[in-house]
Amino acid sequence: MQIGEELGIAKLYERINCNLCGRDDTELLLNIRGLPLSLEKASFNIVRCKNCGLVYVNPRLSGSELTRLYDEDYYSSDDSVFCGYESYVGEKDNFRKSFRMRLKTIKQFSKKGRILDVGCAYGFFLEVAEEEGWEGYGVEISEYAARYAKEELGLKVSLGELKEVRYPSEYFEVVTLWDVIEHLPDPLGELKEINRILRKGGIVALSTPAIDSLFAKLSGKRWIGFQCPWEHIYYFSRSTISKLLEKAGFEVVRIGTIGRICDLRYIADRFKLYSSFISRQLEAMIDKFPYLNNFKFYIDPHHTMVAYARKLDE
Repeated sequence: MQIGEELGIAKLYERINCNLCGRDDTELLLNIRGLPLSLEKASFNIVRCKNCGLVYVNPRLSGSELTRLYDEDYYSSDDSVFCGYESYVGEKDNFRKSFRMRLKTIKQFSKKGRILDVGCAYGFFLEVAEEEGWEGYGVEISEYAARYAKEELGLKVSLGELKEVRYPSEYFEVVTLWDVIEHLPDPLGELKEINRILRKGGIVALSTPAIDSLFAKLSGKRWIGFQCPWEHIYYFSRSTISKLLEKAGFEVVRIGTIGRICDLRYIADRFKLYSSFISRQLEAMIDKFPYLNNFKFYIDPHHTMVAYARKLDE
């Protein structure tokens, strides 16, 4: 029985073939019970394609239901371990510092010019990019987040999906997808569209949780990447992300891991998944000595990979 049928809401879900090879021949890896929207009894199958190895959620929430997830509450969540962010605005300084580090790496592969951030959220990456001399553009499906980026930061952000915006061909030097590709219903189609709008030799940079990381293997079902299968609908390894990029017309130039700037409160929040004792101790320490949360750390647990790829000349 499919999860939609079990709840009498089959129309909210859709079955798909593998986005990488197109086949429908999978093995079940695990089942995660979740709480998307108000579907308290929902559960999600995470499967692996027997042909190419891509791991994904099937069946999954339909496209319209996926879009509904990214409302105002997503960016200010009471349970950010499982969905969204505790306070996206509250982490602005940490995001900006992290993004500045990423721009420094991008400049190793591309000269400054037009840069597009797909899934730009509030636009903090674009804000930093423009401060450093880039001409920034953004695309965001969340009406709430796009409005903030445009009205509060004055950025050039389009509401909707990338394919709906129809940027001119060979328009950008760089396109970025920071923690976005695992959310997209059609990653291959998105990368092909990115290839179209990138100039020859242009760069696409993306980050995504790595299912083949040691951290993921040791964590098993408790791995943070598995905790929100209603929004994280693909789980890439170095092999499958490389194959996807190559199929979309790119040459991978670097794959590694990437971290972020954070504070003790963020670390305590993430420890809830692995050790409630450590999480409680950290929170108690911060409550007793609030100034400790002013210290910033660069954390890279090597479970998020970053890939840089160059558009091939035709």
